[in-house]
Amino acid sequence: MKNSYRDILPQHYAEFPGSDLNGSIVDRFRKIVAQHGARVAIQHNDESITYALLDLASSALAALLLTRISLSRAPVAMMYKHGPSYNIAQFAVLKSGNFYANIDCELKLERQLLILGDLDARIILCDDACAAKAGLLAQAFPDLLVVNTESVDLFGPGNLPEISITPQDYAYIVYTSGSTGPPQGVIVSHASVLHFTRNHTNYMHLHSDDRATQICPLWTGASAAEIFPVLLNGASLFPYSVNTHGLQQLTNLLTTERITMFTAVPILFRMTMQAIGEDKKFADMRMLRLAGDRTTRAEVALFQKHFTKKCLLRVGLGASEALMFAHFFIDTEYQMAGEIAPVGYALEDMELLLLDDDWNEIKTAGEYGEIAVRSKYLSVGYWKNPALTQERFLTDGLDHEKKIYLSRDIGYRDAQGRLHHAGRIDARVKIYGKMYLVTDVEAALLGINHIKEAVVIPFDSGARGTELAAYIVTENGYCDLAAIRQQLAAKVAAEIRPRTITILDAMPLHTNNKINRLQLKDYAGPSLSQEQAVSQFGPQLRVVPQVPH
Repeated sequence: MKNSYRDILPQHYAEFPGSDLNGSIVDRFRKIVAQHGARVAIQHNDESITYALLDLASSALAALLLTRISLSRAPVAMMYKHGPSYNIAQFAVLKSGNFYANIDCELKLERQLLILGDLDARIILCDDACAAKAGLLAQAFPDLLVVNTESVDLFGPGNLPEISITPQDYAYIVYTSGSTGPPQGVIVSHASVLHFTRNHTNYMHLHSDDRATQICPLWTGASAAEIFPVLLNGASLFPYSVNTHGLQQLTNLLTTERITMFTAVPILFRMTMQAIGEDKKFADMRMLRLAGDRTTRAEVALFQKHFTKKCLLRVGLGASEALMFAHFFIDTEYQMAGEIAPVGYALEDMELLLLDDDWNEIKTAGEYGEIAVRSKYLSVGYWKNPALTQERFLTDGLDHEKKIYLSRDIGYRDAQGRLHHAGRIDARVKIYGKMYLVTDVEAALLGINHIKEAVVIPFDSGARGTELAAYIVTENGYCDLAAIRQQLAAKVAAEIRPRTITILDAMPLHTNNKINRLQLKDYAGPSLSQEQAVSQFGPQLRVVPQVPH
């Protein structure tokens, strides 16, 4: 499969040249506008905007921005919902020589204040939907200027001066969720974005006829990964908020707008497929990309059921600090060897390393280690946090242009050289003096009939030491825990069989649609009552009492 996927890819695409890496995002965008000015850049509900209009409006806003803050290479905060207004502001900030950071409009106020205080921006751009919350934030920062870009004329003449932007200049800062501590800002340069876009273009043969969704929350790094490859290739972008409009309308969008490229986290993909008819096929789709979590046999089966032979599934591994660095293509004939799909091979200009606890490279197939990435296209580091930058980004003694990023993920290579992702480094737990991976228990649970989702959480049980608690979602209300335990006993050692198993109707999710493991961790160990479940996960959830082994 390493080579045969190329036979399925369309051959009519313009290769992204390496020479464009020597410029900026703005340089590449101007080239695309010159080639595709009349084409639709963004389609949102009944509103469409061409590349020429996107260029005109973003230039006008950039000129306005410079009159308000008279700065370049400074942070600009942005609060938007999905839609063209966001993309206009996004390119305006870049054209002004500045860089942006998105603040989730739905985030709790205290978390928004933490991010805004850390960012130290002098201006916040917003749309009508987020204007009230932006104004509320400004009350805590008297020098902060709020500009609602939907209330100003962006289609008149604008006098934007020529601004020099280098590949090393910052493009954006993406803040981590901060669920385990203060949010950290990851700095991404123009060079990193262009390199990611180049790989995206050349590996997937992305071309101007493509029609791609943009559904990831705007505050995530994944949203930039959806947007830039499309708008820097003359294709059409279809922003869509799942939280606002729901899954049924999303499936309608995929069909009626003849979407060719769809990106989602695995759990959202499963939910989307559940919202369609049993025999539904997405005839226009040529590329499904699953990112943000491990891809299981269940997702591969859904892909092979609902997509045609001209479509490829692309899975992989990435991080805000390194964007995407490994990938693997799966076609409709692919045979899964295990419960979890491999994340595959390194992308161009990215070298994958597996390191032991002493940072020695592991080269033996099947041996686990921390995944590290060597490249000159990594993140600049962490905003205002040189200590964390030094801890996670090592200098490369062989090439001063490159760094080595320690991902805090673990994995192994199989006999074919494919990388397999085994979860975060804290997925390793010591039980009765031996190291185990909780993700192996999750994979074993996913291999049991009727189990759709599984999360395993370690907890300290006191005198018994570390034990495991499992949370599962089953098909059609299946709740035979005795049968589940019997099948699990044949798959995993006794010491890592979960002490408790809780059946939920659905997993709790972050606003980025990933499973909220920390929320589950709060209830790992003690018995979770129905009353607690309603309080923690919502009234729609049903809990089957846990059964100790």
